[in-house]
Amino acid sequence: TDRRAWGSAVGSSGSAAVLGRSGSLRAGIGLLRMSWCLCECRPRRGSLEGGPGAQGRPQHAGQRVRVLVTGFNDWRHLDVEVPASEAGGTGHGPATAEDSPLKTAAVLRRERNLLRSKENPSSRLLVGDAVEETPVELRGLLVKRLRASNSSVGGGGGAKQVLSQPEAHGNFDHVPAAMDFSFQVLPTLWGGSYSLDRGFFDVVVHLGLGVYDSFDKILVECGALNRRSRTEDARGSIANPIIDPTAPEVVHHYVSSRVARSLDGTILDSFRVQTINARHENSYVCNETHFRSLQAAIAAASSQSSASSSSRLKAAFFVHIPYPLDSGDYGPLSEALRALVATLVERSLEYAAAAAAASTVAIATSGG
Repeated sequence: TDRRAWGSAVGSSGSAAVLGRSGSLRAGIGLLRMSWCLCECRPRRGSLEGGPGAQGRPQHAGQRVRVLVTGFNDWRHLDVEVPASEAGGTGHGPATAEDSPLKTAAVLRRERNLLRSKENPSSRLLVGDAVEETPVELRGLLVKRLRASNSSVGGGGGAKQVLSQPEAHGNFDHVPAAMDFSFQVLPTLWGGSYSLDRGFFDVVVHLGLGVYDSFDKILVECGALNRRSRTEDARGSIANPIIDPTAPEVVHHYVSSRVARSLDGTILDSFRVQTINARHENSYVCNETHFRSLQAAIAAASSQSSASSSSRLKAAFFVHIPYPLDSGDYGPLSEALRALVATLVERSLEYAAAAAAASTVAIATSGG
């Protein structure tokens, strides 16, 4: 299957258009669709002490900031039929290697369930109710809260925050721009994020389930490993262990890593944020997705000084989240993530502007 056979375009009218090229699944069951929901959040004017100086004024002033937030469909228990006791005697249970007809049926069920969103909180936050297939319109709590948010970027909404200030010095008259949020649910497949048009956005934030030892911890990844685990994806495929043979073992993007580190220890209501480095324990599809986004940000940073550059990407993040404390209650988690996403966006714009200003000063000083 050519997993690059995905396409999407965001309409200028404020809605999202999906232009998917046909990409047949291994068992020929349906087409994978990427679902978008474009919404708008207008933050109030505010100020941030300790931010970049006047030369570090964000270049987005007066423009709309584009933000992509993604989650993942389910990847576990996709080949398990509903028990007979729950399906009027029609269930078969999990297939076994010794039972070829049942194994074939299990493969078909797995293929059919690739777009299911029932167990994975990263998709439930975007989709809303548990569904067998990702809907075109996303109505999850995080989508609604980002849409309805009228607070300043990075704060408000009742979330208690202890935010470390940016490292740059000087007073900064911060003028946040209006933001267009796009939301997309990805299948948990190796290469499933290849076709994302990352350069269309200013900031990309990926969400994924990855906290299993608590209900009140959120992990912000710092860097990504150039490695894939020898673990099957939702379809049952195993990929090459090296993502990019030409890249280093760990990939960092300056602005993204700096922002991620600045958030370590942040308190968001009942949740605590921990910044965590790339590690072998995190080398599944989440890491691959983050790796590709960081690569895109690095490429954008090296080309944005060129007049011909088409990429707007300034930073990319992966945020690992827990299950909700009360099953099905995504209210507290969605509110914490609303504040976190807003803060990630704000700081990315500030640090990117400061880095661009420093680069301009360095070139001018050197006579370049």
